[in-house]
Amino acid sequence: MMKNEKGGVLIAVVVIACIGTIASMVTFQATNISVNTSREKRLNTSLLNIAEAGKEHALALLRSGEVVPEANSSTTIVDATAFSNGVYSVLCEANADVTQVSLTSTATVGEKSKSLKVGCAVSGCEKDVEFEIDDGTVVPGEEFKAYATVLGAAFQFNYGGYYDAPITLRLTIGGTTVDPWGDFNDHEEGNVNDHANPRTYYFDTSFPANSAVSVQAKAYNKVSSSSYSEYRTVNSTPENDYVWVLRDGDDVPDVEGFRDQGAIADFVDDYIVDGKISLTENQAIYLFEMYTALSGSTADFQDVVVLLTLAPPGADFTAKCGPGKTEAEAMTVNNYRLESVAGASSGKVLKLTGESGAAVSEFIGSSASYYVEIGYVDEDDGDCSFMLLVDDVEIGSWIADEVSSGWDHKIQSFSSVLISEGQEIKIQGMKNGSEYARIDYIDIVPPGAWREKFELSDGSSSDNGATAWSSNSSGGTASVQGELFKVSDTEVTWTSESIDISQETSVDISLDITADGDMESSGGSMDYFKAYYSIDGGGEIPVEEKYGSFSDQSIAVTDIAGSSLQIIIRAKTTAGSEYYTIDNVYVIPEVTVEEPECVGNEYTVTSWKEL
Repeated sequence: MMKNEKGGVLIAVVVIACIGTIASMVTFQATNISVNTSREKRLNTSLLNIAEAGKEHALALLRSGEVVPEANSSTTIVDATAFSNGVYSVLCEANADVTQVSLTSTATVGEKSKSLKVGCAVSGCEKDVEFEIDDGTVVPGEEFKAYATVLGAAFQFNYGGYYDAPITLRLTIGGTTVDPWGDFNDHEEGNVNDHANPRTYYFDTSFPANSAVSVQAKAYNKVSSSSYSEYRTVNSTPENDYVWVLRDGDDVPDVEGFRDQGAIADFVDDYIVDGKISLTENQAIYLFEMYTALSGSTADFQDVVVLLTLAPPGADFTAKCGPGKTEAEAMTVNNYRLESVAGASSGKVLKLTGESGAAVSEFIGSSASYYVEIGYVDEDDGDCSFMLLVDDVEIGSWIADEVSSGWDHKIQSFSSVLISEGQEIKIQGMKNGSEYARIDYIDIVPPGAWREKFELSDGSSSDNGATAWSSNSSGGTASVQGELFKVSDTEVTWTSESIDISQETSVDISLDITADGDMESSGGSMDYFKAYYSIDGGGEIPVEEKYGSFSDQSIAVTDIAGSSLQIIIRAKTTAGSEYYTIDNVYVIPEVTVEEPECVGNEYTVTSWKEL
């Protein structure tokens, strides 16, 4: 290189030196960029984590009920809370009915801040719906749902003796008018003065704010021994002296009932605390006086008593049920009304008010395969139909067409019905002719139950099957007849097998019995029915003892504990025209299902984004 006369060696060194310097600069700059990016990422991650912590803190406060957002509000619910190497604060914003809430969580580290926003759909406990009473009309100030309950009715006229005068009801909300319990203009179809209260009607839809709520009542009186005419109609709107509207904290009116009727306090007894009306802020009670006189003993203001309850638009009115028997009147109903019927499970059934309707409950028991029975009424004046559905999936349907004369209580059963917690159980009814698809009850029998339904050949006097039993008698009839165990002109002892109940906390016993004929309750020809049970081979414990005739009924005893159980029935009739029957002998594991208590709200995250 020294031989280069042009100084080439120097040039080469300089070039190499320059290249080295450039390379060093590039390397330095790249390293510098890498360091800055890493710091930024760490800071970014830290801010995100802190904002996330703020969001969770705010959600916990909301879900516990410690913080309750206000409608159309924007409030800081968490302020400057330290976390890791920074702090967070959270702003809460709610819409008009507090069904949508947003949380803006802002994290700060040094001079750097970052905000994240989460949207939440809100569901949970029923909230009070504020309303005013304007000229006798309830006027809610926000969107709402509603239901009405007839707490009671008592109104009488004198026509050859005092009688219960029919009363019908109509509800009007905004532009919607409903006859909840039958035709407002039909004293038979719509009568609520029938000793079958309380009865409740749930509106399916919500109504906009300022939709006025009013109640009308119509009374009928006899114009002949067999016909009625309209007596008068009383409307809660406009305000008048014939309707009193009570709210929480009002004094209980000190008014006695006419003749032998109850006083106002008797009708609203469940809503009295320390002598005051005790309601939630979203309830009101209407007291109607249907007679023209507003003074004297006839003005008792309990001719019909209606409780109105308002709820937020997202409220769920569906009744809850667990394993065991649920009376139809305890279910949420649509187009059904309550009716008193002799021989029904509780003395009451549901009767259609239109062409079709449904009774619904949400199941709150354990998910399992259940045996399901539905009690209903079959009549001779039509062939109505029914359907059982679980979460709107049909389990089965049937037609009530077995009775050729009069009416009879029937049972439709389904085996191995899979029901999960939270599913909706629905009984649908469809009217036919003059048969109103009457529903009595639904019985959801859990696995492990002992059930004897006497589905055996006529003449059977024992059973060696899964539900074994035996009987001995002195002659006459003591055997299965038409899927009933019939006792006539004999004395019999019916005994179940020893039933293993060692795996159960406790069990319930139930059975259905009937009596027919001119029976005697004393003397040498006395007829009797007696039921007992024995635990672990011990002495007989009485369940029921009856003498002579009695109405069709169910017998039950609950909370029986032990290792083994035996049922013993002794019955006697003294003539072939007299008989007792036994059916549906059940031993059911007792299942305690507590309806979940509503605490706070559930805030379901619907979005989460960086601002």
